[in-house]
Amino acid sequence: MKVNHIELKNEEILRYLAYKSEEVDKDFIELVESCKKETLKHIKERYAISYNKLTNSKKGILVEGTNYVLEGKGIKNHLKDCDECVFLGATLGNDIERLIRIYEKTDLTKALIIDACATTAIESFCDNIEELIKNEMKILGKNIKFRFSPGYGDLSLDFQKSFLNIINGEKAIGLTCSEHNILLPRKSVTAIIGITDKKLNNKKRSCKECNKFNSCTFRRKGSEKSCEG
Repeated sequence: MKVNHIELKNEEILRYLAYKSEEVDKDFIELVESCKKETLKHIKERYAISYNKLTNSKKGILVEGTNYVLEGKGIKNHLKDCDECVFLGATLGNDIERLIRIYEKTDLTKALIIDACATTAIESFCDNIEELIKNEMKILGKNIKFRFSPGYGDLSLDFQKSFLNIINGEKAIGLTCSEHNILLPRKSVTAIIGITDKKLNNKKRSCKECNKFNSCTFRRKGSEKSCEG
């Protein structure tokens, strides 16, 4: 699947920096524009997907063709009426990580902005992949649900290693995770997308469903938008 161009919106970058557009001046916006260009030069986006049938079991949702089970009320509710799902892994690669680390030692402001640019980039990349999957499923008369990642709700981060095994993450796109289940490279995403024959209203998940509800920077800053926009 050919993925559309990654879009770096200033609104999103400023949100990750915990700024509001009216709080920044022209000079800062010019710096953001410069960092956007530098970010795009250093990202090497790659993704891997696996389509898997699903079966309900007493323990949770069995991923057919594997020994893995998705456990938790959140993922069970999310995949309700889904007999299949897509396991998606996406990464921007290691070069952008190196660039951020260099600027952390030489120019902290640029490091923070490029970090926010990279976060915006990986989300834009995943949005584009999701749109492609959505269009493919539409041809088949099916619908998809929004992305649901390990760590959301009660779907444990401990599932991360199993997830990477399902998509063959390390071999396919160089995606691994640490002993604490943090994705490496850091600017990466894993997510489950449910596939269903039923019509959906595609309601986006609320902040209260997130396991970071009580510690979210955006909520403390009074953001009017959730991470889902």
